[in-house]
Formats: sequence, structure tokens, C-alpha cells
Amino acid sequence: MRLWTATYVGHLQPEVFWIEGLQPQAGIVIRLTECRTEPRAPGRYEHIDQVTVNVVKMELETPEQDQEFHMNMGTATEGPTMPEIELRALVEPALEGIQYRFQVGNPETGQALVYEDAPAGYEHPTTIDSEWIAESRWAIDFGEDIYGGHVTHVTVSVRIEGQDVCCKTFERDFWILGDALTTAVRNAYIDTLNNYAANIRTMAKAIAVQETAGTHFWPTGYHIGGARHNRYPIVSQRQGDEGYGVMQLTAANLLTRDTIWNWKSNIDKAMVFLQTCYNNGVTHLNAHPANVTDVMRRLEGYDRYNAGEDDRYHWWNDTPRPADNLPNVGWIKFGYTGVQPDGRAYRDYNNDGVADAAGNPFSIPGGPVGPNVPQYRGARYADQTIQLEP
Repeated sequence: MRLWTATYVGHLQPEVFWIEGLQPQAGIVIRLTECRTEPRAPGRYEHIDQVTVNVVKMELETPEQDQEFHMNMGTATEGPTMPEIELRALVEPALEGIQYRFQVGNPETGQALVYEDAPAGYEHPTTIDSEWIAESRWAIDFGEDIYGGHVTHVTVSVRIEGQDVCCKTFERDFWILGDALTTAVRNAYIDTLNNYAANIRTMAKAIAVQETAGTHFWPTGYHIGGARHNRYPIVSQRQGDEGYGVMQLTAANLLTRDTIWNWKSNIDKAMVFLQTCYNNGVTHLNAHPANVTDVMRRLEGYDRYNAGEDDRYHWWNDTPRPADNLPNVGWIKFGYTGVQPDGRAYRDYNNDGVADAAGNPFSIPGGPVGPNVPQYRGARYADQTIQLEP
């Protein structure tokens, strides 16, 4: 039983009274569902059981509309971590014993927040729930995951002694975003990945610079690619080849909520793929291992990282063809010419500055088929990226 003292002020409606000490014009009432009275003075009632409080004011004081919160990007050995975001409710009357519950998310979709650039199959986090707490403020508990996006709704509920009093859903836009990723922190993290050989770590550093200038979330005022908000993960604008994050992951099996938002997870997943590309290049070159260098192996790895793990940078030429301006027997590569404004280029196998004819005019074993149309050349990517090695 909860003891309330109420003062009778006249019938507002049957069995409705103002709480003593609060002004009637405030509009705060208690509805008596059961009471025992012991009149000690005219119009005075005591020992009122089971009351329902009508809350006439509820506000979500924080966060503010359109507020932005940025992750702590961490160091080589710690983090990143989610920002601290405090939800604070104002409820009047502020009666003793009120409990609060905060739910972050859209009640209609069940999603805690929206990520407008999400690829197909992206798993949006579900509603984040404080459960019932005694305080009118709560720091959102994101758990161990790292993610961001656009929060659109927060629901606040209050109760007294287990009895629901009020519930209100606020339309409140605020953003959880990334922040700057420095060269020192990025490279220091890559150097901690000792399960990879030094040359693979060097390649990862170069790829990060080639792909995104080494950042994961482009800052305010910069061209942000396909991203729809500053400090969202970088998204390539290339149609059908949308890469995400510092290492520009594209394949569906590489993209998760964590690899998109957590820059370390993005690098981790890229390293696995890069090792596969490098190994495939080594296997390819081992068909004729004489005079093969690690520069050649790295060029194979870069090419395949960009154009697919089964692409090739080097091709084996087993027939001397001086008339075609080709070298003698050995490993050679496709050149490229006619680079377009969007970065695509034509095949130029014999490096004579003229685009090759359609098909496989030089009878290269396993060589190209079909027309020689401009495309994003893995070999060109490799030539550029190897120059960025630290």
C-alpha cells in the first residue's frame, strides 16, 4: 500500500482529487480506485490506496534534435568504442518511486536505427531497451558491437509500483558516426597483425591509401562518395561495385555490420582476402618460378585484390615474337592504354600504345575473349598501388 494525502477541492469528476501541495491549475490529478477515509477535518481524506497518476508533462530532454555523436576510434591495441549517449526524461509530477524505461528504435520497424547506405542483407540492430530503471536518465547500452547510423525514435515509459502510468514515443533524429582515422593509428594496428608476413602487412598499408586515402569515415567538407552522411563509412560510387570502408570491401561474404562500421574489422577481413590473392598469385607464378621476385608476387596480389582473386597481372609468353614488339620467353603483362576520365582503360598487351584488337590476337594461353572494351584494369591498379608502399 502507498499512503497518499489528498485534499478534497470539489468534484472534478466522480472520485477525482488534486494532490495536496500541487496547484490545481497544473492539471495533475489522482484517480481513486479504492480508498478508506478517516475524516479529521471537513473535506480532508487520508489513507488512500491504489491511485493512478495522470502525468501531464513528459519530455525527452536529451539528446537534442539532429545531434551527432562520434565513436572513439581507438588505438592500435584498444577500441574502437561507441560514444556515450545519455537519454534523459523529464516527467511531471516527479513523484517518489517512479520507474523509467527507455527504448531506442522505431516501434513500427523494430530497428534501433537506420543505416541508409546499407548493402543487401545488412542486419540492422533491433530495439535497444533499458528495461525498468529507477533513474530518469540512461546511457544507451550498445553491448560489444560497433555500429552507427540514424536514430529516429525513442520511447519513454513510466510506472509506479508496477503500474503503468504513461508511455510516449518521441520522434528524435540523432546520428552515431565515425571519426578521423590517422595514418599512425592505422599502420600501427596493421603492424600488430603478426600472423601475416611483413610483405602482406606492407601491401595492406598501401591498399588503404590507394582505396580511401587511408580513412574509414570521410570528414565534413570532403567528397564522401556514395555515403549519405558525413562520417558515415566511405562507400564507392561505382555502380555495381560498391566498396565499404578503409579497405573498400565489396564481396557480400566480406560485408557485415561489423566490417562496415568497425575499421579494424574492415582491415581484418581485407587481410584474409589479400592473403588469398597473394597466394593465388604465387601459385600462378610458380608455374615458371625462375627469376620470379616478390615484387612480381605483390603485383599479382594487388591486381587480384582489385579485379578478383583469379585475375592475372603476369602472363607467360613461351614464343619469341619480336615482330609483335613482345619480349622473349618469360613472364609479361598486359599493358593498358586509352585511360578514360573515369579511370577505365583498354587492353594493350604489347604495350605499343594502341588498344588491342578484339579477342586474343596474340594467342595467349587462357587469354582474353570478346571485345576490348574499356574496363577497370587490375594491372593499372597494381602499378599505382605498389608505388604507395611505405
